[in-house]
Amino acid sequence: MQNTIKAIQNAGLDNSVVDDLVHESAALLAVQLEFSTITERIEYLLSERYTERDLIAHIQSKGYALKTLEPGDALSLGAQLRDAGIPSDTLNDLIEETTSMTASSVNNQGLHEQIGYLMGAGMTPATLLTRCGINPDSSCTSPTSSNTDR
Repeated sequence: MQNTIKAIQNAGLDNSVVDDLVHESAALLAVQLEFSTITERIEYLLSERYTERDLIAHIQSKGYALKTLEPGDALSLGAQLRDAGIPSDTLNDLIEETTSMTASSVNNQGLHEQIGYLMGAGMTPATLLTRCGINPDSSCTSPTSSNTDR
């Protein structure tokens, strides 16, 4: 990761060049979650920023009457929502908002966090450099080709 950061910096670029890639990656995550189960959606939202009460309030704001919703893990919450006939796409706007907020937060933390986020999302260093307009073959992306360790 350090070599990727150095290659970007050596090209005279800063973290702003990676901003759009982070937002694009977050948007792709939102699309992936659209095709996931309601339990997976709940797990994501609970792990990122929401409480069970937040999710219940959101679902109720969409016009769904929840007489009772037992607190529990994402699996039991998902089952309760399915049993109540609440469609999984009820959470789409929360997912889009959350992924966008995550991308903004990552972008505000600087280049190191951005690169870590993108690599964690599966982007390879070569792809990242190419998307930044840098030829990965001519940059120092591997420890063996770096002269910075001297």
